[in-house]
Amino acid sequence: MGRYYSINFGLGNAFEGLFEDIGEAKSYAEENVELNRQHIKIHDDEGKLLSTSHWNGVAPTADEDVLVDFGKHGYYSNWMDV
Repeated sequence: MGRYYSINFGLGNAFEGLFEDIGEAKSYAEENVELNRQHIKIHDDEGKLLSTSHWNGVAPTADEDVLVDFGKHGYYSNWMDV
């Protein structure tokens, strides 16, 4: 049985879904992210912030920890768990 997580893509609404674990919620977020220039935040079913992927509005360098790359437009950094 899974647990409910809320994925906020920074667009004023959040996706709430039942996932097996936080890893599955992160994978869902990675597969559904769009170029919206907002941080991605994942909360548990009690509203506690669990993890964030920060938006960076520049092209990544070779040593950046990149989650999703949008080239010259910017990238999302890898997850930072709280």
